[in-house]
Amino acid sequence: QINASDNVTFQNLTFRVNSATAGRIFWLRNGTQNIKIQNCVLNGRTVAASTPTTITEDALIYSEPANTMSDLFIVNNTFTAGDYAMNLDGGGSGPVVSGVVITGNTINNFLSRGISIQRYTVPLIQKNTITSNVSNGSPLYGIFLNLIQNNATVVQNTISIPVAAYGINFTSNTSVAGSTTLIANNMINVGNATVNTYGIYASSYNTTNIFQNTINVNTLSSSLAAALYLISPGANTRVVNNIIYNRG
Repeated sequence: QINASDNVTFQNLTFRVNSATAGRIFWLRNGTQNIKIQNCVLNGRTVAASTPTTITEDALIYSEPANTMSDLFIVNNTFTAGDYAMNLDGGGSGPVVSGVVITGNTINNFLSRGISIQRYTVPLIQKNTITSNVSNGSPLYGIFLNLIQNNATVVQNTISIPVAAYGINFTSNTSVAGSTTLIANNMINVGNATVNTYGIYASSYNTTNIFQNTINVNTLSSSLAAALYLISPGANTRVVNNIIYNRG
């Protein structure tokens, strides 16, 4: 637990969950500043779809809504198992969290979400490799972004989830002129199931560039599936030079 702590670095360490009932490794709370988690191995517990859990107790890195932090660096780590690899929750009101960098991580075999971020501003998510072959009866999410404010950058990630999944989910996000969100140069391969499957799913957003992504959806024709699915796009949305394929 990192409780109201500043300027802490975790580097070249291995963490393993031994509990049979919960699997949180890092818990950030009560205002943290300049926390670095880099070159570490985080091994969670294997969570079965039938096992009761919450979105926080099996998140390998969890930042709670009341944690009004800045400057969190999650770099070059390996995550295995758990429910969420990262659940960074900025809540629904109050100060917006800023200065989050998630780069170069390898995320394997999570149950629900790889990277989940709510109500942050200017997050950078770059060069992460996200894979899972765990089926929980509902779609998985490679990258889940909700209520992001201004200038999110999601680039050069590789997402491979050969079950029902949303590669990148981008919902209720706002940007202002001059602070464009960029989703670019990502490699996304999802599908092979009979429930909702989307490469990039974006809803209720504005001022966003979706450039040069390669998206493959490999699912059955009876499924509700789309490589690129845009709902209620706002002003200044541009979709350019993407390779988009939906087998269904």
